[in-house]
Amino acid sequence: MVKAAGIHSTGGHTYHSQIRKKTNHSKNPRDETVKKIQDQHQIRCQLKDQEPLIQMGDFEFLLGILPHLALQQFKKACACGLLNILGRPKTSSFATFAYCAGSHLDYDESITHGWVVKRPSTLDCFQSNFVYPGLRVIVELAEDAHWIWHADVDDHGTTANALAVQNPQHWKQYATLDSDAQWTLVSTIPSAVADAAVHDNFY
Repeated sequence: MVKAAGIHSTGGHTYHSQIRKKTNHSKNPRDETVKKIQDQHQIRCQLKDQEPLIQMGDFEFLLGILPHLALQQFKKACACGLLNILGRPKTSSFATFAYCAGSHLDYDESITHGWVVKRPSTLDCFQSNFVYPGLRVIVELAEDAHWIWHADVDDHGTTANALAVQNPQHWKQYATLDSDAQWTLVSTIPSAVADAAVHDNFY
């Protein structure tokens, strides 16, 4: 399951994703389901409230270990008018739960930063890890892990997780199912957002 956070684009224009009200489609939902919906809503509210600080943390992390990539991202953000209130790149974020993907590339304009927000202790070490197929490398993830990659250059994906394997047709409802899985936040500047921001800011 993937939920957009921060700035995104549609129809060639930028927008900020909104948080929907907590909803239960069942008349008599189980306590576990109610708690999972509440937890999901709380995480999304925290991400929205702390968005500029999270973006600053991502940038400072990148600046500390790979300053040339941080500078590239900053220059791109400046050129597109994508700086937040703290003067850091205003990235697009994707909050995922039980995310599972095969090898692929993304159309991004900057380095991508990943952060494991929450990983249950019940999740075994083989699930929900990051994969670089071209390098034949699997990055074993843990709670509060941070990592970066060039999503437009490096083929990447994930190892499977039990929830995705057992419920392949119900990915939109993963967070409401009675199962533990990993929460991850991924941030970058997608090409579509960069193009839309230039249009919105300079035309």
